[in-house]
Amino acid sequence: MGKKVWAVAKINLKNIKSPYFTTGLVFGVIFVQSIVYTIIAFAKDTAGEQLQISGGGYFWLLIIMAAIFIPSKNFRRIIHLGGKREDFFWGSLTCHAVLAGAVAVANTVFYHTYERFLVNTSYYADFEAFVQNPAIMDNHYINVNVIDVFGWSGNGVILSILQQFAFLFLLAAVIHTLTAMQDKWYGWVADAAIAAILAVFIPIAPLRGALVWFFGLIIFQPNAFLQITACLILAMLTYSLNKSLFARKAI
Repeated sequence: MGKKVWAVAKINLKNIKSPYFTTGLVFGVIFVQSIVYTIIAFAKDTAGEQLQISGGGYFWLLIIMAAIFIPSKNFRRIIHLGGKREDFFWGSLTCHAVLAGAVAVANTVFYHTYERFLVNTSYYADFEAFVQNPAIMDNHYINVNVIDVFGWSGNGVILSILQQFAFLFLLAAVIHTLTAMQDKWYGWVADAAIAAILAVFIPIAPLRGALVWFFGLIIFQPNAFLQITACLILAMLTYSLNKSLFARKAI
């Protein structure tokens, strides 16, 4: 079974060309933009009033797009190639784990290398410095990376990779599962339920507190090990729904 699962994972990894292309294109545009901003800052010897989303943060697009493409495009392809539904279930899970790990490492390395270089030019400041002193935007470009926004960067390289991996794995599991539901009535019910929860929970203070607690658990939890554990457990619970979803899915 292990060989079949890995074979399915490799098929999925090879057959998400659009997510790869889109992610690479967006990353390239943002990367070039940061270089242009830096050249302009050097030429004028000044910078400011420009907030820029980190190029590394756009690697997350790959996770989102792959989690849509794999259940919607690759399921029938893999079954037609002789794959079993069970193999697709575990092979897709393996693929999401590989992508989440790769993106977590890539963004963290980008943050600690290229983005540290930008900050060291003295024309850029990171999001944490901006939060502590908003006036810094007057003479700096502000580089915003999600691992700064979510507070993971302060936990060191290894933990920030693991926290990012756990959250991305959960994100992939949720999107994969919702996508798998969309050709059935319960998919629309799930979409409506999510919209209703947000519409009801956000305006009502006690319920809003519950929503804040949940996002605090999976994102802003100061205890990294608790955040990682919560994300992985929720990811597996959510993804387990796919077993029954794909058992009934028509080819």
